Amino acid sequence: MNIKYHQLCIRNAEKRDCEQLAAWWNDGTVMDHAGFPNGLVTSAAEIKKQIADDRDETRRRLIIEYNNVRIVMPIVEVIVLVLSVVFLKRQD
Repeated sequence: MNIKYHQLCIRNAEKRDCEQLAAWWNDGTVMDHAGFPNGLVTSAAEIKKQIADDRDETRRRLIIEYNNVRIVMPIVEVIVLVLSVVFLKRQD
């Protein structure tokens, strides 16, 4: 996936994102909303393996960027954002 709308980009996670994802996923304040108050306790190396196995038919980890800066959002907000961007792109 690679959806761009103005300064917003939703794209597949890549190797270069592993360190950032590990930082977010290991942070209990970031992951508490998903039921992981102590984070996921994972490593960038493990995330790199998971990303390598991502397929459109099974699952994808996505990165949201605004003005080329990665941002973290709760999953419900991500779903609403993706649907909104797809809708807006169709209106253009």
